[in-house]
Amino acid sequence: MSSSEAIVNGEPVEFTYENSTLTWTKTNGTNGGVSSVEDKGTILESDVLAIVPISNAPPVYNVYTLQTVDSPENIALPVPDVELHQTELRGAPEAFISKNLVGGLATPHISLPAEDIYVVISSKSGTGKAAAFFKDVLQPVLKAHGLGENGYQVVRTTSHETITELAETKLRDKASKGVRQTVILLSGDGGVVELLNGLIGAEASSVYKRPAIAIFPFGTGNALFHSTNRQPANPYPTPLHRALTSLTSPNSHPLPHFRASFSSASLLTNEGRTATPLPNNELHGCIVASYGFHSTLVADSDTTELRKHGDKRFQIVAQELLGDPHRYKAKVSLTGRSGEEKVVDRETHAYILCTLVSNLEKAFTISPHTTPLDEVMRVVHFDSGSGAEIMEVMTEAYSGGKHVERGDSLVGYEEVESLRVDFGEGEVEGNEGKWLRVCVDGLIVRVESGGWMRVEKVKKGNEVLDIVV
Repeated sequence: MSSSEAIVNGEPVEFTYENSTLTWTKTNGTNGGVSSVEDKGTILESDVLAIVPISNAPPVYNVYTLQTVDSPENIALPVPDVELHQTELRGAPEAFISKNLVGGLATPHISLPAEDIYVVISSKSGTGKAAAFFKDVLQPVLKAHGLGENGYQVVRTTSHETITELAETKLRDKASKGVRQTVILLSGDGGVVELLNGLIGAEASSVYKRPAIAIFPFGTGNALFHSTNRQPANPYPTPLHRALTSLTSPNSHPLPHFRASFSSASLLTNEGRTATPLPNNELHGCIVASYGFHSTLVADSDTTELRKHGDKRFQIVAQELLGDPHRYKAKVSLTGRSGEEKVVDRETHAYILCTLVSNLEKAFTISPHTTPLDEVMRVVHFDSGSGAEIMEVMTEAYSGGKHVERGDSLVGYEEVESLRVDFGEGEVEGNEGKWLRVCVDGLIVRVESGGWMRVEKVKKGNEVLDIVV
């Protein structure tokens, strides 16, 4: 298609539109009639976030596109950095414009009063990129959708309690009164578990309205985001593109979760230096509860220095732990969906992990049979005193979850309604409970010698959060 009124960013062009790609060629003869790369431009439909009308006569539009920062190092990241681009079009083909025109679709999650939309920026999650993304990308995109700076509340974390306090002081009360709310969460998995635990207790209200969370993956593993977007194959160019498009999705789903209760336990923060008793000795999660190699790995890698390495921090600590693998003394009991309980027939364990998701990282598929939000809890467990064998199992998990297909029966993989771990490790002077730490959705909990942990799935209908999908 060509037009005498076709203009891109103030310069006359000729448009063509085919194969889901808008292409233009400048017509101002800047190069003596010889076309060059600078004279041409393209917009792929897959890159488009929004098209906003800025003039009706003649029709002029701003097109917002998201592009991955073009460097091999960035492209290789699980969540590559992106750049927002804005292009002004006049005379572009209607077929291209209409597909992504703002206002053409219902956007219930961002069509709320300003006091009911929260943008939570977790300043220290992952490698600390959330604040820059908000300023450079999310804020302009929200404005394109009609949400200026006064269209939502911005919450910047200042401690590990910020998100929980938001849930307890604002979200929970409104939800109990039936008020619809949206939380745009620029965080890792820890932000979700903090919201979840801040809302527990409000579900007793008959008019309770679950707040909807739109997750932007700025943590280290981003297990919930990658698992929710695992199947079918994600058609979006990058995870952050998928997160941005979710803002205009009309769909949400109750977020399944579990309750982890303890005989006695303390939450460890400040790189393990601060221990705070858990209220009611329980913690709720929606991703993972683990004991053994996984929980020690997460705990030992949770330092300011190691977080600079992103998800590589796990590999750094794993090499150290696997040099002389610890075998964790515990009694493990599993209750199946039929209600029958069985005790795992061994006294020591290398790995005990209970999960509601498929992936702990983008490429680490710990539970391959899990589909997004399927509400099925599964346990992966095995014992080994060999660092090489443990690493082999982990490598198989990085190969699409092949660890559950082994022919040697090393790895147990089962659907459960609940898991109980009775801890047999003793307190050893000087190790500060190193072998008595469990992980719940990235939070580290220290348990007592001789104590226990019970993980049970919360029944359908008792969820406290929705997740935008």
